Formats: sequence, structure tokens, C-alpha cells
Amino acid sequence: MNNENLLTGTKRGRAILVIGGLFVFAIIVLVVLIATGVIKLGEEKPGLPSDDERITTEVDPISGETIRKIKEDPEVKEGSIIMIGIYQIKKMGLMADQYSKLVNTLAKYVSTNRPDVKQISYKRDSYKYTNTKRTKMYFMFVTNEGESFDVNMDTKGSIKDIDIKITKHEDE
Repeated sequence: MNNENLLTGTKRGRAILVIGGLFVFAIIVLVVLIATGVIKLGEEKPGLPSDDERITTEVDPISGETIRKIKEDPEVKEGSIIMIGIYQIKKMGLMADQYSKLVNTLAKYVSTNRPDVKQISYKRDSYKYTNTKRTKMYFMFVTNEGESFDVNMDTKGSIKDIDIKITKHEDE
């Protein structure tokens, strides 16, 4: 019976010991470099602002939506209208084609009738059905200039088509 140690008595064992020792040594050196600050983890590159400096959040008072804004270039093209909370209308039961027509109609109406408006917000909790068949709906939106508008929609029982009428809201 051979009493030699398998790790120190063979070439393979000695190679495993050397590789293991180098691995442990490399980990120790890495820990020391991190601890002394020579290597810094998670630090921003010089000259680039952190996300906290670039992104601001605010709550839209009309829709209740949290908006994240990037301080650099605007995300929308010139002439585009920012629509906040309008997606909630889709959750109310509009089909994709109807929702698409609604968004396009809103954008066209605002850019044609109120060219200075850059943003509209769905007025929270204004959505309602106006008939028992649930084919007619209503909601309001408010512009960044504070004007309110009524939107009346009628699907006439269709899952694709929708009639949309937008009027300035008359305060009572």
C-alpha cells in the first residue's frame, strides 16, 4: 500500500495545489484592491451624470400617473403631443383598432385646434358608459394649458369601428 499523499505525491496533485493556490491568491489580491479603493465597483464614468441626476419623476395631477422625465433631449419629435394616461382608456374595453383611432383622432384634433398644446392628460375617473348597451362612452382630457375637453365615443356595437366626437368642456 502506498502511503504517499495524492496531492503532493503526483504531478497532477501538485498541479491542482499550484492552481488552487494561485486562485486563492488572486481572490485575496482582488479583495485587498477593492477594500483599499484601488478598484471601485459601480462607479460612474467621469463626465457622465448618474441616473438620479438625469431623470426626474413627478405625478401628473390630472391623470395620477407617475411621469419620468429625462433632462436631456425630449423623447418626442417636434410637433408630437405627449398623451399621459390615455392608455387607461384601452383598459376600459376598447379594441386595438378603436384605441388606435382614438389616439390618432386626439393627436389630430389637438394639433389642428390647439397647436400650442404639447401635452394632454386623461382626467382620472372621468371615463363612463353613457348607455346601457355599453357602446357609448365618455371621458375628459386636460391640456397642459388647463383647458378641458369632452370625448364622446360610440362603437355602435362594432369591435373595429368607433365614432369619436371631441368638444371643449363647458364649465357648469
